[in-house]
Amino acid sequence: MSRVNWSISAGVLLLVWAAGAAAEGKIYKCRNADGAIFYSNSYDAKHCAGGGAQMNADGVPIRRIARQKTAAEIAAEKRAAEIAEQEAARREAAEMADRALLATFANDKELYNFYAEQISMVDSELQAGHSTLQSQHRSLSALLGVAADAERANKPVPVRITGNIKLAREQMKMQRDHMADRRVRRAELEKERDLKIKRLHLLTERNRKRREGVSP
Repeated sequence: MSRVNWSISAGVLLLVWAAGAAAEGKIYKCRNADGAIFYSNSYDAKHCAGGGAQMNADGVPIRRIARQKTAAEIAAEKRAAEIAEQEAARREAAEMADRALLATFANDKELYNFYAEQISMVDSELQAGHSTLQSQHRSLSALLGVAADAERANKPVPVRITGNIKLAREQMKMQRDHMADRRVRRAELEKERDLKIKRLHLLTERNRKRREGVSP
């Protein structure tokens, strides 16, 4: 049989089959992942990866079958949904923060005074830390003096003195680290204060325009 005759025969067989399927009430025309077309009177997911349709007895599509998504597409959609969810949560948190800001402070003076108290407490910690560090430095100097006297006298430095010198140095390092942390906290409070004052101004002005019927 020639290729042409074979194609005609295959087409005839397909029409005969489709007619039989139509008689049963359902025809599914689908493409697989490679693009090949399949006809069936029952849905077969592996033959419909590329999408298709369910047709009535007249061959008119009555229900479309969506193309199956690839693993990469599914992963991309999942990531997009996660990003959208995170953004929605961020917006909700920002709106809650705005409401809390307006409910807590009537004006920027109240807000400034609130942060002034917080910064003042940090300054007190820094002053106390500075005094402690000076005291530790005097103690270490005295211990080093004792150790130097022993060395000048060609005597071994007492183990107790050596241990106390090590301890004093460790305590001074801890105190310096604590003070550095307090300085960072002070800078954070100042930055936070300035940002919130700016935000309070914006929210107050926006609310004023809304009350007056002016578009923000």
